[in-house]
Amino acid sequence: MGFGIASAGAVGQWLGGGSLLPWLIAPVGASAVLIFAVSASPLAQPWPVVGSAILASFVAITCGLLVGSTLLAAVLAVAITVGLMFPLRCVHPPAGAIALLLVLAETELAARGYSLMWHPVLTNVLPLVAAGMVFHRVSGGSYPHVAHGTSVSSGNTTALPALLARELDEALEEYGEFLDVNRDDLVELFRLVAVNALHRRLGETCCRDVMTKNPIAVEYGDYLDETWALFMQHRFKAIPVVDRARRVIGIVTREDILRRAGIDNHRRAVRRVRRFVRRSNGNYAQKPEVVGQVMSSPVVTLDESTPLLEAIGIFSGHGHSHFPVVDDERRLTGIIARSDALRALFDCISEAAGEEVASSS
Repeated sequence: MGFGIASAGAVGQWLGGGSLLPWLIAPVGASAVLIFAVSASPLAQPWPVVGSAILASFVAITCGLLVGSTLLAAVLAVAITVGLMFPLRCVHPPAGAIALLLVLAETELAARGYSLMWHPVLTNVLPLVAAGMVFHRVSGGSYPHVAHGTSVSSGNTTALPALLARELDEALEEYGEFLDVNRDDLVELFRLVAVNALHRRLGETCCRDVMTKNPIAVEYGDYLDETWALFMQHRFKAIPVVDRARRVIGIVTREDILRRAGIDNHRRAVRRVRRFVRRSNGNYAQKPEVVGQVMSSPVVTLDESTPLLEAIGIFSGHGHSHFPVVDDERRLTGIIARSDALRALFDCISEAAGEEVASSS
């Protein structure tokens, strides 16, 4: 901070000449606190600092020259400066002090007019901002501030930032007040809160806790008509394929059978599927007859001990709706659906929301 004040003071003193105004104006001290101590604040960024200084000095000089009453000119200068900083996106509190300083310097204002915008205002503000950039670059900081929101699309939470951003925009609009926090930083902060909360609540939940245990499975040589009957009877979307030791060797889905039957339109699909899965007479068939001929293999499986959060990420990465769950010897012990994972996630969020409501009542 001292480096910034010294830079602004050196330039101001060098250009001071015979000016009655000080070569280092007081509002620069407040600006230095923002730039060096809270550099992530939207109020401390280069455009708010420089833009507000230009705006405040122009408005103050204009009011001082046109309005006869010093008190009225001061009131108008500050009010107009504050009112214009919001649409110009250059909100910086010390600008109000700059406006007051110039209006109250009546003699200097009458003698120099708009040249005051250059000295002492910009000759103080510009070196201060430059010093801030040098200081934060050398110290490993970020100025102008780069929002942490650039990192939110990584990992297993790809959809989370977009959801948080939409909800945050609605909340900020409803809140209706200016917050001295970067929007993208808020999104990143809320993302970290959500992820940490989920890890804390779901960190010990594994696939074995939410899977369907001992699911129905088929073997390589099971006939398609029997397998299709299972799909129709139980409304399954996927059935694991196992060997005689119940080790998973593949998975068969309704889509596998429909695709092999040449069905891309579900109209009249049932009749065509029944014709496709019907066993052929004789020892040779030109179409698939058993599960092994239509199943997907190799198949992605989940261990019983796989954390649920990791499983959610695998669902997102592969796009599948079901995964077989196996033990240490790859024997089938369960099957987990995307709906199972989402239900556990929803229960966790509902539980957290219930605790929040209880604690606030």
